[in-house]
Amino acid sequence: MDAVVRAKFVVQEKADYLGWVSAARPKERLTKVTLTPVCGKGNEQWSSATPSGKLEICISNPVAVDALELGKEYYIDFVPVEG
Repeated sequence: MDAVVRAKFVVQEKADYLGWVSAARPKERLTKVTLTPVCGKGNEQWSSATPSGKLEICISNPVAVDALELGKEYYIDFVPVEG
């Protein structure tokens, strides 16, 4: 089994906009969520010093958007896809 790499990120920004999802849903509410790595405890597995980077994701599922709270920290696990 391959190792899982765990990184701790914090939600820095949530920005709503209207965007294209599909031909059937040309204008739908999307939210761009921007996360950045957290310094300190919890990121030792992938960054021994000050981590840097940014993750931006566009989400069309309101339940998923609501689950990511501004200013809250989350773990992101990088797991190889089998097959």
